[in-house]
Amino acid sequence: MTFKYLVILIFLSFQVIRPSSSELTNLVLPSYVTQILSSTNQTEMPRLSIAVGGGAYRGAIFAAGILNTLDGRNHTSARTGIGGLLQTADYIAGLSGSAWLIVSWAESELAPLFELVLGQVGTGGSSRRAGWFTQYNLFDPTASLGIHSFADHLKKFLLRTKYWSKILDQVIQKGLAGFPITLVDLWGRVLSYHFLSGLDKPPLEFFDGNFSQGLNESFSGFLELPSFRNYSQPYPIITTLPLSVSNPGEFPSPPTSTQYEISPHEFGSYDPALSSFISTKHLGTRMYSGKPIDPKRCALNFDNAGFLMGVSSNLFPAYRLLSRAFFNLTLPLSKYVPKTVNAIIPNPFLGLGTEEFLQKTDEELELVDGGFGN
Repeated sequence: MTFKYLVILIFLSFQVIRPSSSELTNLVLPSYVTQILSSTNQTEMPRLSIAVGGGAYRGAIFAAGILNTLDGRNHTSARTGIGGLLQTADYIAGLSGSAWLIVSWAESELAPLFELVLGQVGTGGSSRRAGWFTQYNLFDPTASLGIHSFADHLKKFLLRTKYWSKILDQVIQKGLAGFPITLVDLWGRVLSYHFLSGLDKPPLEFFDGNFSQGLNESFSGFLELPSFRNYSQPYPIITTLPLSVSNPGEFPSPPTSTQYEISPHEFGSYDPALSSFISTKHLGTRMYSGKPIDPKRCALNFDNAGFLMGVSSNLFPAYRLLSRAFFNLTLPLSKYVPKTVNAIIPNPFLGLGTEEFLQKTDEELELVDGGFGN
């Protein structure tokens, strides 16, 4: 019997755009998977895809644990027969908190999940992976630091000031470049500090501000990673939803809302009302009817990996109390920040789609957490 689909969490019915990663791994796969993959008819080969749910820190860490269980590099899982399934996946998709995992894992070029989350110290002169900085609170990373004296209070204050000053300075640069910035830009930098630390030879110090932490990493830039070029990592996709036009600020988004998906190649939607995509590399370019309004002004590097993690996990419209934590921080940015907690992206689909496409006449897309659908 030939299996067309093999489902672990959910299958995504995409056109195959790369060779199956099962052909590119040296891992020993479970016997039942090897049997399924034995077909010589490429059109009958299964395409395994994995979808992971959101849930902030908890969702990201839980999903990392599940993926670690499916990882063929996990010897315990390999012995039980499920290790190696992760290496056969062609796609991995997620939203909200799981977007942190997906983008971070892709950036790491498929680091073992244990090392991705907890880090690994290299031997000799080799690089070390810092891992996720989950020990630090997302909104107040100094909260985990002990206080035993006035000197500790002062140190906390100085570290917190240094941390936020660095983030504010980085976000202001986007405003100076002519793009609107919101709380989501701050949120994206916060997530970058916690999830996109990457590799560095000297010991990393979270508050020192001397390493980029994803500052110059574009999502489309992942296409240049060796693991992408040799098709050895699952294709990452994260999703987001637009603001409800009929009920601004109300959640969940209506069923007619367009579900946008973001990959290193493209941004857009297969929803019938739109059925259109733009190159992720050129996200941020102002367009009309599929063409740049000014052919001499095309955006680059708008698709910052941390910013897109923030877009997919933009929970501020639904939980406005959390946005108050940023109130004082946005005062210095009043010249650049509109009064919105939504992620703002110049609408590349202006003038496109059917009459049912709710953002057909909007100059900007205002985007929220991918899990806020009805």
